[in-house]
Amino acid sequence: MPSLSYLYLFAYNSLQAFGWAFCLVRILGDFISTGTVNGAYASAGDLICLMQVSAFLEVIHGAIGGTGAEWDAASFDAMGRKDSRHFDHY
Repeated sequence: MPSLSYLYLFAYNSLQAFGWAFCLVRILGDFISTGTVNGAYASAGDLICLMQVSAFLEVIHGAIGGTGAEWDAASFDAMGRKDSRHFDHY
């Protein structure tokens, strides 16, 4: 039987994959209907922010030893994703 940490990480990664796929579908659908990138991003902006915040849980997973990654590698990965989101506004 799989361990509790394996089941948790499987659920976490599955929800992340589903969430990002839903973001993509929502953005593409709104882009097709409005024809503008700004309108498409505005429709999914709150969901994207929620997904970014929940992705920060990877740092906690690494800090408590829930994954094979060290906490510092997970934190740099999460910071890199967060910073790349800010560059979209410039």
